[in-house]
Amino acid sequence: FEAQGFFPWMSHSVTLYEMHCLWPWQLWIFAGCVVPLFAFILLAHISAAYNLGLLWIKIGEFGICLGLFLFPVLSSPYFHFHHWFAGWLFGMHCNLDT
Repeated sequence: FEAQGFFPWMSHSVTLYEMHCLWPWQLWIFAGCVVPLFAFILLAHISAAYNLGLLWIKIGEFGICLGLFLFPVLSSPYFHFHHWFAGWLFGMHCNLDT
């Protein structure tokens, strides 16, 4: 299920051009709510990994995945960090009981 179709202002990409030139104010408000929520979840996972003694293992796993799946395509002018790719890439590391 995707709710983007119900909100026309969400039909934009996260690219520098889109953000600087095309994002409407509603999308900036939405991003301003999602980014702190993402930061809170990230900090909760870091705290849980630290308390379980798994922090360096998790950092290593994440670094290897970034090196294999993100860094090789990051320099391409055609690269688009699609939300499904982001969900897969980050979601496979968010597996702690937080």
